[in-house]
Amino acid sequence: MKITFNGSPGPTLGVELELQIIDPETKNLVSGGPEMIERSRDEQHVKAELIQSTIEINTDVCQNVAEVRQELSERITRLLGVCDELGYEIACAGTHPFAAWSQ
Repeated sequence: MKITFNGSPGPTLGVELELQIIDPETKNLVSGGPEMIERSRDEQHVKAELIQSTIEINTDVCQNVAEVRQELSERITRLLGVCDELGYEIACAGTHPFAAWSQ
């Protein structure tokens, strides 16, 4: 199968972040992904991940780091509003410090 790569005339970049959904009281992971996706259905840059305690946000193709920072800041701010509505917090880390993967 051939995969076509859409090149650009100059260097570009894009970023995606996987965000953990956290209970504000216990700081443990919660399976809030489906609810957050539903509340963010008009936002094309919020996506489901493999596990329900994680969601993804991403940027468009950006021309520089300042553009990435602007897009991510705006998207995280909107997502924090969704968190407030649902009673969640979010965190960005490689692994959750005390969650058991099997749960």
